[in-house]
Amino acid sequence: MTDDVLTRLSGALAVAAGLILALAAYLQSLEPVGCIGDGCDGRAMRDTPTTVTLLLDGGGALLVASVLGIGLLLRRRGQLGRLGGLGCGLLVAGAAVLAAGGVFAVLFPGPSEDAMPAFVLPGFAGLVVGLVLLAVSVFRARILPMWSVALVAIGTLLLALVNEQTARVLFAIPFCLAWAVAGVLLLRRVAYHAPRLPA
Repeated sequence: MTDDVLTRLSGALAVAAGLILALAAYLQSLEPVGCIGDGCDGRAMRDTPTTVTLLLDGGGALLVASVLGIGLLLRRRGQLGRLGGLGCGLLVAGAAVLAAGGVFAVLFPGPSEDAMPAFVLPGFAGLVVGLVLLAVSVFRARILPMWSVALVAIGTLLLALVNEQTARVLFAIPFCLAWAVAGVLLLRRVAYHAPRLPA
C-alpha cells in the first residue's frame, strides 16, 4: 500500500467516523434527560437507543482505524516519534476498555451500572490523552494545517465535558466535526499532490 493510498484511506475513515459519531451524539441528546450520581436515587438513567449504540460502535471502530492509519503513515515517514506511538497505543487501549465495558453491560445488565465507571473513566482518559499526543505528532509532521490540528485538540479537550445523560453529550460534536474536517483535508492533500494526466 502506497502512502497516497494510506492517506486516502485514513482520510475517508476519519470523515466517516466523525460524521457517524456526531450523528450518534445528536440522537442521544434527543432522549429524555437522565440522572447523574446521587440524583439517580429517584430518577431513571437515560436509555441509549439501539441505533445510537450501533452508531457508536461503528463510528468508534472507524475512529480507531483512521488513527492507526495516520499513525502508520507517520511511522513510514519517520515522524511518528515516541509521543505519537504512545498516543496510538493509549487510544487503542482506551477503545478496548470501553468496548469491554459495553460487552460487560450486555452480559450483566444488573450490576453493570455500578461497574461502568471502572470502564468508562480509564477508557475515556486513554482516548483523550491518546488523541492529544497524536495531534502533537501530526502537528510536527505538518501533514495537516495548524488550524485543523488546533480544532482537533480543542475538540478533544471538550470531550472531558461530555455526559451522555444530559445535553452535555453535544460537547462531543466539535471533536467529531473537527475529525471529519481533518479527514477531508487528508483527501484533498492526496488530490492536490496527484500527478495531472496529460490533456
